[in-house]
Amino acid sequence: MKLIVQNLDGEIYAYYEDERHHKRIEPKRGGLRLDPNKTLPNECSLAAYPNSYFVFDVKRPRRKKK
Repeated sequence: MKLIVQNLDGEIYAYYEDERHHKRIEPKRGGLRLDPNKTLPNECSLAAYPNSYFVFDVKRPRRKKK
């Protein structure tokens, strides 16, 4: 599972993508992919990077058994 945080035309979007969809859409995605490990320690505002996005790996939360 991937968390995408994207600045697109001045609007900030955050959404999840499953691995299969991410692999299919990533080559077609517009904008600059930023490395969160290098960028976030220096600048936290995506407004400084128009038409850019971060990709974070996230684990799907486990459901509690009843």
